[in-house]
Amino acid sequence: MRELGDTGKRSNDTQIWEIMIWQTTKVYVQFKLRFVEQAMSMGEKLKNKLTAELRAQSVRVVDESHLHAGHAGAPKGGESHFHVDIVSESFSGLSRIARQRLVHKILATELTTSVHALSLSTATPTEVRTKSPSDKT
Repeated sequence: MRELGDTGKRSNDTQIWEIMIWQTTKVYVQFKLRFVEQAMSMGEKLKNKLTAELRAQSVRVVDESHLHAGHAGAPKGGESHFHVDIVSESFSGLSRIARQRLVHKILATELTTSVHALSLSTATPTEVRTKSPSDKT
């Protein structure tokens, strides 16, 4: 076995240690990400996921669970009913239904587990700029 030297090659022992350190670091990072994700509210998770997936210019998430307290499907802790406003160039050329399908696809896991109801307002940056104050929907 050769050590680092003139040849620039690593020994087998060095390669094994590098792999072990990489694997340990990878496991730690995965654990840390899961821990941080668990500490986030559902609203923060939705916002982060939509912002990343849609490269959104703006995502506003409003937890409306308190409006549904006591209704069937509304858990005591809330965080089950949301309204989301999204501004993203990813919506260009898509119909209203296609936009909603895209968001539902991105949030498929959340919609089948924690989120009971989701209302959406979607727009492109151009639509936001050209929308008059009386056009509120």
